[in-house]
Amino acid sequence: MRKQPYSQSNMASGLVTSLDPTLISAKDSPNVLNTRLSRGLLAKDFALTPFGLPVLGYPMLQDLYHQDDGTRSYILITTTSVYIWDGTVSEWVDITEGLDIENCEAAWDDLANVVSSAVEDAKEGTYATKFAIAEAFTVGRAATNVISAVNLDGVTHVHLWVKSSIALNAGDIQLLLDNTAACVSPLETLDIPALEANTWTRVSIALSNPAAALAIISVGLKVAVDKGAMDITLDHIRGVKELTGTIDDLVSGENINDDYVFTNFVDVPKKIEGTTISNLGGTPPKAKWLTVFANRVVLCGVEAAGTFYPRRVQWSDAGTHETWTGGTSGWVDVIDTNGWAVCLKKLGSTCFLYKTDSIWELSYVGGTRVFNPVLIVNSIGVTSPATVQDEGRSHLLFSTNNVYRFDGTININPVGSQIKDLLFETATKIVDSSYPYRIKGKYVKEEHFYYLVVPVDSDTPNTLFRYDTINDIWVRKNTQPITCWGEFQELSDPDTWVESAGVTWEDSEGPWLSASLIGSANVLVVGYNTGQMYQDTRAYLDSSEFTFETKDFIFAHASRVTEIRVNARKGAFYVSYSTDGGVTYSAEKTFAYQDDWSEYCYFLNITTQRIRAKIRTTATNIEIRSIEPWFIPRQKSINSRRF
Repeated sequence: MRKQPYSQSNMASGLVTSLDPTLISAKDSPNVLNTRLSRGLLAKDFALTPFGLPVLGYPMLQDLYHQDDGTRSYILITTTSVYIWDGTVSEWVDITEGLDIENCEAAWDDLANVVSSAVEDAKEGTYATKFAIAEAFTVGRAATNVISAVNLDGVTHVHLWVKSSIALNAGDIQLLLDNTAACVSPLETLDIPALEANTWTRVSIALSNPAAALAIISVGLKVAVDKGAMDITLDHIRGVKELTGTIDDLVSGENINDDYVFTNFVDVPKKIEGTTISNLGGTPPKAKWLTVFANRVVLCGVEAAGTFYPRRVQWSDAGTHETWTGGTSGWVDVIDTNGWAVCLKKLGSTCFLYKTDSIWELSYVGGTRVFNPVLIVNSIGVTSPATVQDEGRSHLLFSTNNVYRFDGTININPVGSQIKDLLFETATKIVDSSYPYRIKGKYVKEEHFYYLVVPVDSDTPNTLFRYDTINDIWVRKNTQPITCWGEFQELSDPDTWVESAGVTWEDSEGPWLSASLIGSANVLVVGYNTGQMYQDTRAYLDSSEFTFETKDFIFAHASRVTEIRVNARKGAFYVSYSTDGGVTYSAEKTFAYQDDWSEYCYFLNITTQRIRAKIRTTATNIEIRSIEPWFIPRQKSINSRRF
């Protein structure tokens, strides 16, 4: 009587929920969470690390902005604000449309029991202004400062950095703005939101009466509630005109000439020139989506003179993205299919219009006509435009009934069938399709991964699916409230042969005359609905849960299962099993950390016709080579009793 394994030695495992767990291949799983492949092994996925302090608004778009003089900036656009990444201080710098009120580079004029000073604990510039408020101070103006007169016409909010030595409630301290010296009769008394102790916080405060704040000449800090002794530090006070989009108003944008242009449909299309933001000239319409194609800004889903044209594509004059009438500017309504236009995406030298029910090639014909829309795919479209991603020779996209790969021809092939029931089937789907614009995608070419984040039982995207385009496998990761994606690279001047003297071809891993040299691969950056940005360095591990369940191993007859063997190393982990298809599980068996490869055995000695194993851990790391139920076939058991 010899026991034998039901082998699962191929750990290139993916999530398959569209088939019964008895029918999937031995390497796949009905429940795989927070995993990755590492040299053919199943391992715990990497975690995210913060990328700067939280920004204001929902992060919506990240991109690389490059100017004609070679200046390159990594920009972030939220529902309310615009930022540029400053690598010298590793922080997002606010460049939202507006002006500086006070740079906080020096001490202010103090009142009794308050001492202000310029300190090097600054978020922008060289110094911040710190106010040491003594126990004897009660309430009232703590300090003021005379500034060069600023006109806040058009300004909607004040942005600033604030830090307190103690926790404060909203309104405990206030910012004053006045058109008279020393803020003796402030035009604006602005409650500063709640603050955690000893934590720099970005603050946005709406002006209560913007029309009156036209000639501000002084700013002040007021204590409204007596909190005893405390230190308050302020930095970079700005008056801004915030964007007015919501999480459902997608932001799209691109570089053209020396500008970066973008739209969110709610506000007039904007342009970034260096660090200055203003309305895009020429009175372009508001639009659902913006791209740059054939040396023009091209929009789709436009609103002109208060009327929405959901099937319209409109473009600027060639080479002059602020000319929207005359020349070769124009528009076309794509009405041969009923769906609405949702986005424009380039593929190689071609541009495609995605509608909710079809895909069109925006064929460039030149002349006064400029573009001729040609129907390529009918009956398959896109309702979640931010999921359309370029993987080089094709687009990956989340449609209404599957995830597809579209190569620019009539070929459009499903790649999400393994998890189709979770995403699309009415009875089993977990996706809340009420919020299609909150479903976001990202393709990372270095890893050949397509990321898809969807809302599940929530109006916020919170569940991540990752598709490995090489191995054709999906995995899942929970608690990922992602609102935008980007790829960041530390920006430096290109290297040259002269500057790289002594570096051989054999030593070099990157292209010459490129910013992408040794060790400078792009880093995936994600924005959470909290405003916190995170980076995936593919190196950091945390205590989030890793779960892997095997398929249901089925025996022809009830057989004796003697043990479950797991070949693994690194983290401590738990093993349990189910004999009813994952409805219930046994008590977990705990296995201790082993640095080197070990075979762990969970001895069972049970009789069953089916069994599934589950591996679970919150350890920071684990690697698994194989998971094998060992059993004695029933026929062998019968034969052994005859002798």
